[in-house]
Amino acid sequence: MAGRKKAVVQVALNSQQEFDDFLAEEGLKVIDAYTEWCGPCKALKGELKRVKNDLSDDNLHMAVACIDKIPSLEQYGGTSKPTWLFYGGTTLLTVMKGVDSPKIIKTLQELLEQEHDCIDNNKPRIEFTGDAQDLSRAPSGRKASKVKRASSAKPSTETVQEAGAASASAVESAPKKAFAFGLIKPKAIQDGHGDAIFAKIAELGFKVPAQDEIMLSEDQAKAFYAEFEGKEFFEELIQVMTSGPCKPLVLSIDGEGDACLSQFQQALGPCDPDKAKEEAPESFRALFGSDGISCGVDSSDTLERSVHDISYFFPEFAMEHLPREKWLIVITPDAAAAKEDIMGALTSAGLEIAQVKDDTINQEEATAMLPDASEEFVANLISGVSTAVVLSHPRTKAILDTLCGPQEGELETIKESAPDSFAAKYKQDEVKVGVYMPRDMKTNKHCIGVLFAEEDKLEAVDEHLQGEPKPGVGEEGEEGKIDEDGDAKGDGEGEGAATGEAKDGEAVEGTEGQEEITESNDPVAESEAKPEKAEPKESDADAGEAKPEEGAGETKAEEAPTTE
Repeated sequence: MAGRKKAVVQVALNSQQEFDDFLAEEGLKVIDAYTEWCGPCKALKGELKRVKNDLSDDNLHMAVACIDKIPSLEQYGGTSKPTWLFYGGTTLLTVMKGVDSPKIIKTLQELLEQEHDCIDNNKPRIEFTGDAQDLSRAPSGRKASKVKRASSAKPSTETVQEAGAASASAVESAPKKAFAFGLIKPKAIQDGHGDAIFAKIAELGFKVPAQDEIMLSEDQAKAFYAEFEGKEFFEELIQVMTSGPCKPLVLSIDGEGDACLSQFQQALGPCDPDKAKEEAPESFRALFGSDGISCGVDSSDTLERSVHDISYFFPEFAMEHLPREKWLIVITPDAAAAKEDIMGALTSAGLEIAQVKDDTINQEEATAMLPDASEEFVANLISGVSTAVVLSHPRTKAILDTLCGPQEGELETIKESAPDSFAAKYKQDEVKVGVYMPRDMKTNKHCIGVLFAEEDKLEAVDEHLQGEPKPGVGEEGEEGKIDEDGDAKGDGEGEGAATGEAKDGEAVEGTEGQEEITESNDPVAESEAKPEKAEPKESDADAGEAKPEEGAGETKAEEAPTTE
């Protein structure tokens, strides 16, 4: 169900012309200028929404501006810190770097009052010419974090190992509410069963927080059902799935959590409609199925596959509501020159940067991270500055597996089998690998614990890369979903994107060549009608591995294909 259009909070500026046009507007302009690989500041998004809503001032304008695409902002590039530019008219009033909500909001309010005085009383504006005010600060009174450690002293091997073990539990958080993926197949829609299927979904108590109607191309269908390639029914399956529009759905059920998938699978019935009519005559497939392939309604077989399928059809929904994996990569010193290209590839693939730091890994850290690595590998790892990046996405490892490519094998073979992978582009040999990625969760959690241990011993990354505001910086417990009427939905950050028509509760604003970050209704909140209280959302950096649902029905591919 499409949500109603919401007021624009921050306009996305991606060219010099868009930037100039934005400055030409009358009033105070507050601009979050960011480096492309890092992305806009997330920690203050909810607070900025609240302030703009509370003030309701037509002379207050907010934007996010990509430094890499706007030549006049080049001087502010080269840093992961958010840069805040305040303009009155076209006059730069002040510049602030970092994340400190009280100071930024106070400055905004003071400059807005001054801007009204300039507009109403024709007073001159004073152009800012000094150095940017650095807002860097660490929580609990600690010193502000820096790109390099304040001291050259390194923690002992024992300390690093203890820190790694202690912080491992923070890598994964408690799982979010699970959702099931459903798919109404083309034949059921062509036969006019769409409304009856939705009525039965509602009758059984399921909610549909996201849905779409899409005509799959042959390439899309083959990509989605790639696991069945080579099966005797594969060609027929692709033909059926491209014969007309299908309806992918996200389902949930009140208070049932992980049981949603197993309950929906039970409601579907056996894959063979004839068998379903005998064993479960009131099931979806008995009522709406035609044969094993055109079975009416389908679903994922496991929670892991549900994450994949929901992410495939509803990437924005997945980023907001599904559990996320945190996974580490290290750009080794031998690939330092390619850092920007690698970071760009990561973000282009939809991965969010949860933590990042540039530093020289020392002998103790390298040994603690990779106790079984060769001396030559360790020597290269500690030979210069590395970039450690923790990435966040519901399918982080799966995406990284594709991006990184094989980490073992002959280089020529890797270049032939995965020519666009990091391994093919940046690996020189088994010592100079270019990009290191842990291959299992245990090693991954341990390495993150070693490299991102205590802030007073290892570098603390910028708050805005964490994806969540720190306590006490003005978020007031809400997580960024605020309507123009001030209602906090408490459902997470949920960035809007001008990619097409509004659907699934997300409003889209935009004109040709210009994106706009908009407010949107939370589809889950709308569908489940629970607006009373904003519930905290776990950090973007937190994630857990999706676990297969116990008792979930399994479908034999040879009998009838499903999405698993």
